Amino acid sequence: MNRLNTPTAQALRKTMAEASEALRTAQARNEQAMGVLRDTEGTADGLLILRREGHAYAQALTRATAATIDWLRYVDTILRSKDLALEVESGK
Repeated sequence: MNRLNTPTAQALRKTMAEASEALRTAQARNEQAMGVLRDTEGTADGLLILRREGHAYAQALTRATAATIDWLRYVDTILRSKDLALEVESGK
């Protein structure tokens, strides 16, 4: 069975794709908040918007990073199991 098509692999890829999309959205909102801050010349409201969107962007970045690391760990387990299988087949 191809371990890249298992339910686990599919779920990890889906999570990574969703986290990446959320990151793009959060980044755009953060950039928009920076524009609002420029337009409002640093008012308290502008700073609060920037703070809120900055935190959302940081959280999205953390989730996207975690999802990518989870995917890479899964791929590493596949590689390790293939290396072990190759060693057994070759008699090492």
